[in-house]
Amino acid sequence: MKTKLCLITLIILAMTGCQQKLQPDVPAGPVPETPCIFFKVCPPEENHNGRSHISVNDSKISDLNIFVYSNGTLLGEQYIIGQQTGSMEIAYRESYTYYVIANAGKDITAPSDEEEIKAYSYRLTDMDSINGTGFPMAQSGSFHAADLGSEITVELERLVARIDFGINTEDCPGLHVKSVQLKNSPCDITPFTSSSAAMTVMPGDQATPNDIESINAGKRASFYMLENCQGVLLPNNKDQSKKVPENIPGNKAKLCTYIEVSATLDGAFGVEGPLTYRFYLGQDETTDFNIYRNTVNKITLTATKDGVNEVSWRVDNSSLTQVSVPIIAAGTGGHVFYTEENNKLVTLTVGTNDWNCITYGKNKYVIGGSEGNIIYSTDGKSWKTAHAGTCDWKGIAYGNGKFVIVGTDGCMAYSTNGITWSTTQTESCTWNAVTYGEGLFVAVGKINSYIGAIAYSSDGINWEMKSSTQYAYTMNTITFGNGRFVALGKANSGIGKGGWSEDGKNWTIVNAGVGIHYCVTYGNGKFLAIARNEIIFSENGEKWDYENLFSSYIFEAVSYGNGKFAATGYFAHNAMESRIMYSTNGKNWNLLTDLTDVKLNTIYVIQ
Repeated sequence: MKTKLCLITLIILAMTGCQQKLQPDVPAGPVPETPCIFFKVCPPEENHNGRSHISVNDSKISDLNIFVYSNGTLLGEQYIIGQQTGSMEIAYRESYTYYVIANAGKDITAPSDEEEIKAYSYRLTDMDSINGTGFPMAQSGSFHAADLGSEITVELERLVARIDFGINTEDCPGLHVKSVQLKNSPCDITPFTSSSAAMTVMPGDQATPNDIESINAGKRASFYMLENCQGVLLPNNKDQSKKVPENIPGNKAKLCTYIEVSATLDGAFGVEGPLTYRFYLGQDETTDFNIYRNTVNKITLTATKDGVNEVSWRVDNSSLTQVSVPIIAAGTGGHVFYTEENNKLVTLTVGTNDWNCITYGKNKYVIGGSEGNIIYSTDGKSWKTAHAGTCDWKGIAYGNGKFVIVGTDGCMAYSTNGITWSTTQTESCTWNAVTYGEGLFVAVGKINSYIGAIAYSSDGINWEMKSSTQYAYTMNTITFGNGRFVALGKANSGIGKGGWSEDGKNWTIVNAGVGIHYCVTYGNGKFLAIARNEIIFSENGEKWDYENLFSSYIFEAVSYGNGKFAATGYFAHNAMESRIMYSTNGKNWNLLTDLTDVKLNTIYVIQ
């Protein structure tokens, strides 16, 4: 999978404001043979941010090693625990150099030769070892005889760099980070030379569960590493996709630090499964492999879906699979569609009727259609016929061991097995949909264009009906979820209206978008409804959020199962040109298939 890697490297020198030089009283007269020198050591400013698994006060000083040289020869050394000041008597010279390292965790024996201290290497066994001592820090400098008896202020630098990592998934919806870790993190650094390059590496700092939560929420998490300046290794490279191990000269690829991000795709744009991102750190995206001490480096991984076919060291998507959305759908002319195990959609013709509604219960799928026709199947492939009355069936539900179907002319029917049916009837009404919840079947429909109707029954046999002009707002479709019944339809003016009820009997009418909604479902913690010009969402059926989608299609049915929504509709200018769409989040939709010569009326996501 190709990615657009925005490696924005922001270098911030976090230096202290410890500027005042203290001048203790110095005795007048000749300089003694062994004058005293005072050191005050100042840590960098605190630089706290989102935490990695390393839990360190980044300005803490646990111990100090101080070395003083003159003319290349060691004159004095001191090891201090728990303090930031020290003093030592040294032989009188014209000029001196000093070397200070903090939080080394040990009393270092200084070499007599100054060149050897310059080459001193600080080593880590793992990043966790600094949790108790604090970040390693160091500084070197010089002073002169005139400073003897004065306090020398030493402003330390952290030997670590901080990596502030975040991810941009706007163009790659459904990407969720699972882990982040620095790889080839340095084990060693030479504190008193500039631009130290690691000689050995280890697995580095990694994200905590809180870090992962922050990253997936669009925030940043921090990771720490010793300085690692391997240089500009690809000087002529202009392509970030070529900043990969096979192009790095010599044996440097094993020493350059990179980030490894493990993530999953939930299928929002056609593929799902695990994938891994890897990319080298540096001062740019193409040539540089330097990460400097005492800096903050802000890095953003921008994931894009246009590179889904790339398989490389940078992006390993070898375990991704095409999204499987097993469905059963039906429509005009006896057409029934089902998904085989290979994710192929198969077309059947079962009779010549129009099939309008589908449900599942007692290990079988049941579809209702025109002129009282009903079909049922245990696998979606082989169908048998049944019959109930002569009306056109428009809505069906299963609950409490019973199938209930509703339709035109006030017709209703019930069955305990989906095969043999008994009919019942209310007053003259067109029933459009029925659902089951909280021990109650609830149907919605209309008396005429101005009077809507609601009916409810505990057994699917005996119904109590309410009709009112207010219910004209909730006559097209109904579902149950989150402890509530939610129905949608249109107002007399043609705009969207909805209603919700906790008991199925008493309803509250609300605004619901601007379109006429023919289908609603509940899944993934929300109610979702689709119209020709919009898709709307609600957590409770009271307040609906709106998005402008599907302007060319009128959607007749929507279903949810196995973490996916599926919807079917037809082209506004040609009812016999249908399509099936799916979504993992209800906002980003993908085409499952286009169909011709059929108007699809109902769909069910196989559980």
